[in-house]
Parts: sequence; structure tokens; C-alpha cells
Amino acid sequence: MTLPRFVWVLFVGMVSFTVMVLDVFSFIGTWLSYQGAVLVAWVGIALVHITYHRLSNSRNAFEFRPGRVRNASSGGLTAWVASSGVGIYLIASKSGLATTWALLITFVLAVVSYAAFLSAGRGRQTVLDRPFDPHSEVNDLWNDRIQCAICDKSYVAIEIDRDPSNGHRPICASCATGRKFRAATLAEASQG
Repeated sequence: MTLPRFVWVLFVGMVSFTVMVLDVFSFIGTWLSYQGAVLVAWVGIALVHITYHRLSNSRNAFEFRPGRVRNASSGGLTAWVASSGVGIYLIASKSGLATTWALLITFVLAVVSYAAFLSAGRGRQTVLDRPFDPHSEVNDLWNDRIQCAICDKSYVAIEIDRDPSNGHRPICASCATGRKFRAATLAEASQG
């Protein structure tokens, strides 16, 4: 069904008038500024996390397997929320000096607060300590392949974990996303 031209002209005119009256683009600009503060804080925390684990030569430097990481890091979450809140407050203050430096202050605050959390010895709290790690069973994490017991596909060993809910059979990171698996890994980590 096609509508006559005058209906479309009226529709576009009403939408344009509504956008002008409601000042939608100003709202979008403000919202993107606040989002910038949240993203800058997240990037600062991510950079500190990567640098800390790389410098510590930790075996768990870049752990990403669902059964080996905690749901959230209290220090990371606190640093993210606090520094984002400060950044949003500075942007909302509309002070020239504050809005000019808001993102830099947010970044520095996120970096310093998360670095303090990690230097207090809490960095290991981001990884679940569980037995039966396939990483210790192979010679080369990036070239040796292990077959997932769920999907029957072979993956490099860096992507494989052991499933405590299924007799510690190998499971890939993609298949290790269910509630049963997660509950079993948390239970196993709390026993150790």
C-alpha cells in the first residue's frame, strides 16, 4: 500500500518539528558524553589488567574460559563505577575546566584505583582456582588440539577446560556456557 505524497510530507514535517522541539540531538550529544566517561574508565581498567598480568608472568595472564574466571571482580567493578561516576559528574557540572578534563580525570582515576586493587594482592581473585586444567596436560597450548566432549570439534588447548558436571571431560569455551556447568565450576572452586 502506498500513501499519497501529502501524507508523507505531513509525517516528515511532524517528525522534524518534534525532533526540533524536544531537542533530541542535544540529548544524544549529552548521552554520548556520559557514555564516553564509562568507556574511558573501562579501557583504563582493561589496560591495567592486561599490563599487570603480563608483568607478573602469570600462567593465568589472559584467562577467558568461562569455568576459570569469576563472574565479576569487586575491585574492577568498584573502580569502574566510581571513576565513571566522577566522570559523569564532571561532565554534568558544565564547568569549562571540568568538562575539558573530565575524560582524562576519569581515565587516571580508573587506572589508579584498579592498580591499587591489584597491588594489594587481589589480582588473583579474578581467576577461579580449579584442578584438572588441560593447560598443564599439553606441551603447546597454541598448537596441541583437544576434542570437546559436547560438540565433538577439536580446539587448540588454550580454549579447552574440564567439565566437572560431566566427569571432567574436555569442554570448549563455546559449550561451557550453561548454568549446570557454571554451578559445577563454582562448587569445585569453593572446595579447593
